[in-house]
Amino acid sequence: MRTFCSKDCPDLCDFYIEEKDGVPVFKPAEEKDGRNGFVCSKLKGFYEREITHGAEFEPESLKKAAELIKSLSGREFLYMRGSGSLGYAMGWWDVLFSNIKGAVFIDGSPCDITGESAHELDFGVCENPPVRNLEDADNIIIFGRNAKAVSQHFFSYLLKLKKAGKRILYIDPIRTETAPSATDFIRIKPACDGLLCEAYLAGDSDRRRELVKETGLTDEEFELFAGYIKRGRTAFITGFGLQRYKNGMAAVRWINRLAAETGNEHLLFYGRGSKMELAGVPKEPVRKVNISLLPDALERFPVMVIVGANPAVTFPEAEKWHRALEKVKLISIDTNITETSKHADVFIRAGGMFAQKDIMGSYFFNDRPSVRGKFAGLPSDSELAAELAGLLGVKMDVTEPDRVERKTPPVRKYSVKPLESAVPYEHSGYRLITGSHTAYLNSQIPPSLGENDSRVFISPETAAKEQLAEGDRVEISGLPGCFTGIAGISGDIPDNVVFAYKNRRMTEGYINNATPFILTDSGNGIAYYDTFVNIVRK
Repeated sequence: MRTFCSKDCPDLCDFYIEEKDGVPVFKPAEEKDGRNGFVCSKLKGFYEREITHGAEFEPESLKKAAELIKSLSGREFLYMRGSGSLGYAMGWWDVLFSNIKGAVFIDGSPCDITGESAHELDFGVCENPPVRNLEDADNIIIFGRNAKAVSQHFFSYLLKLKKAGKRILYIDPIRTETAPSATDFIRIKPACDGLLCEAYLAGDSDRRRELVKETGLTDEEFELFAGYIKRGRTAFITGFGLQRYKNGMAAVRWINRLAAETGNEHLLFYGRGSKMELAGVPKEPVRKVNISLLPDALERFPVMVIVGANPAVTFPEAEKWHRALEKVKLISIDTNITETSKHADVFIRAGGMFAQKDIMGSYFFNDRPSVRGKFAGLPSDSELAAELAGLLGVKMDVTEPDRVERKTPPVRKYSVKPLESAVPYEHSGYRLITGSHTAYLNSQIPPSLGENDSRVFISPETAAKEQLAEGDRVEISGLPGCFTGIAGISGDIPDNVVFAYKNRRMTEGYINNATPFILTDSGNGIAYYDTFVNIVRK
C-alpha cells in the first residue's frame, strides 16, 4: 500500500509498504516536489520501535483507565499530549478530554512553538512558501538546521540544489553533519543569530561593528555572510534550534525581518503546521496550566494522563519528573514502555503511525494534505480514543481522514512591529547544547541505536582546561541536577560548549537532569540551550 510518514521531520515522505513472510518491505515512492525517491534510514527505525519492539496490548487497560477517571467525580486531573505521531488523528484525544469535566491541558510545547509565535506575530501565520522557490534563489543561508540528521529528504534536495549551482552558507555554533556539504560554514556564538541579522540591517557602522563583535564572528566572516545576501536572491532557512534559547522568538523575528527587508520574503522558510489546511478537531474550550509550572504542578492533581509523550526524558528537570510521576496516578498511552510509562498505573498500548488511518500535510515541503490507510493490525489512537469515550459516556464521532474538511490557509504577509535586539542570555560555566542524532525518533531511541548514547562532546581547549582525556567518565552538573557521560573530544565543538545527543539516558542519569525549566521569550516554549553546566572527571 502507498502511505506516508507522519513523524519527526515531518516532511510528509511517501513510501510503499507491504508484508512478505511476516516482514515489512519498504519501497520508495517516485520523486516529488524536489524530494528524491528513497526510504530514509529513520523510517525503518520507526517500524522497529513501534511494531517489532512495541509493547503488548492489555485488553482491560481501557476499562481500568475509565474507572480511574470516573473515580475522580469531576475533580481536576492533568492531561498532556505529545507528538508521538504528527498526524491529524492524535487530535481526537484532545476532543475526548476537552469533553471530560476536570481535565486541565498544558499551555505550551517543548517543540517549535516559539518560532511559530514569531512567525504569527510577523506574518499573521506560520506558513512556508512553495519549496520550489529555492530553485529561483542564487544563494541559500541555513541558520542552525542540521538537515542531514533531522530531515534526510530535505538534505538530499539541498545537495541537488548545490549541484545545480546554488551557493549554501551554513551557520551554527556546532560543526554538525550538515556543515561539510555546504559551500561555506560559519561558527557563530550560541544565541547570536538575531544579532547577526540586525548587524546587516544596521544603518550605523559603529552599531554594526558592536553587533558583529557580540556574535563572535570576524569581520571577514561577516562580510562572507553579507556577500551572500548582496549577490542576489537569497533564501533563508531557519532551524528549530534557534528558538530554544531565551531570546529565541526575537532571533527568529530578526531573520524574518532580514528576509523581508532584502526582498527575499518569498524565500524564507521555517516550518508550517502540518494540519493548516484541515478543519480543526471539534475540541471544547479547556482550562490550562503553563508549561513552566511542570513538573511541580503535578502535586495539585491526583491523576495525570499522558498521550504519546515522554516527559521523564524529554522535559527539563528529568529527575523531578520521575519523583512526581511516582506520586501521581498515571494513565500512559503510547506505543512503547518508555521512561515515563514505566511509572504508569494504567498503560494503554497504541499502534502508532503504521496502525493509524490519517491525514496531514508537510512542515517544510508544503504539500497538500495526504490520506493514508491502516497497515498494522493494532489499535490506533483514534480507535482507542473513541472506545474510551464510549466507556466514559462521552459522545464523540471520529471523522474519517478522507472526510476531514479542507480549507485555504491564510496568505503570509510581513508586518513591521517593534523588535528589540536578540541579546543572548549568558551565565557562568559551559553552555549545554543538545542535538538530534540521525537515528533520533521523536522522544524514543530505537533498539538498534547503541554506542554513542553516553557521549559528551567537548572541544580540545575545554579538555585541556579541565584536564580531561578521550573516554574519561565525566559528571555534568547544572542547577537542577547532574548526569554522567563519556568524554569525547572534537574540534567540531566550540570551547564554551558541552554537546550531547538529546533526550536520552546517559551512563548515569538523563541529559535533562541538568536542564532547568526556563521559558523562551514567547512565554510558552522551553529554553533548553540556555542551560549552563560544570564538567569534572568522575
